[in-house]
Amino acid sequence: MKQLQGTMSSKKVCIRGATFRDVLDWNSNNNLVTRPNIGTLWKKLIHVADDCSGCIVAYLLSKEEEEGNGHFCIASLFVHHTYRKRRIATDLITATQNTMEQSCLGMHVRKSNSAALGLFEKMGYTLHEVKAKYFDDEEDAIVLRKILKGKHVAT
Repeated sequence: MKQLQGTMSSKKVCIRGATFRDVLDWNSNNNLVTRPNIGTLWKKLIHVADDCSGCIVAYLLSKEEEEGNGHFCIASLFVHHTYRKRRIATDLITATQNTMEQSCLGMHVRKSNSAALGLFEKMGYTLHEVKAKYFDDEEDAIVLRKILKGKHVAT
């Protein structure tokens, strides 16, 4: 995978590829309510947003889909509540799309998460399927996908 160079985003937040140091710091970072499972991070595409002083305020973790079709899915997208409504999630998704070599990116979104559904719809993601009772609390999942232009299509 291509290495993403650190870039500036809106509101003095830096979007960049995660480093090994970031993964180690997640254990001690009190700003993150949720933390990715360190044991499952490697060989996956991770982008972070930091406040340009090194404090991670958001992350996007993607991984290859379990079906083995060469497609990637967003496994976790988190933005700290004090940094929301600043296009950070959009910037993380865009960075992931631009860095990955796969032709398709998708995700499972809770049916009740209208903010996420609206964001992904604006970014060109379309309904792939609905999975009934997908989440632990039996809420349905809306599966969204986007074919990325100019990327190699897996067969």
